[in-house]
Amino acid sequence: MSDYLVRAANTPALRSIIKSIGLPTPQELKRAEGGYAEMPLTGKSVLFGVGDNAQAAKTLEKLLGETGAEVVKGDGSGLGDEDRFHALVLDATGMTGPDDLKLLYNFFNPSVRKLQTCGRIVVLTYPRRRAVSQQQRLRVP
Repeated sequence: MSDYLVRAANTPALRSIIKSIGLPTPQELKRAEGGYAEMPLTGKSVLFGVGDNAQAAKTLEKLLGETGAEVVKGDGSGLGDEDRFHALVLDATGMTGPDDLKLLYNFFNPSVRKLQTCGRIVVLTYPRRRAVSQQQRLRVP
């Protein structure tokens, strides 16, 4: 949705029409000012989770640090109510089959409520074509 439509939907006249037909009012997303920033995550906190046998964890943690992010490693449990994150990043490259989907639940269930408005969620996995077994190639709806 373009920014024009988001702004238009937040005007009082259109907002009442949108509510009367049961549509949600779109939220204006936080966007960067200007072009590409050298350190786009400066001052932003990122909760970084790592699954069993994850293969990209070290590289990903290094990249997040190089972009200025304050990286907090863990699964979201044990954090206080005041802890809030701009992004939740999970390295799930070690997943080998449907049984490993519990990793997603265990990471996101306690932490998704700690995501700030307009926050981002990133899950890293391998593409299906790189899967080594038939079980890894299964599609999850």
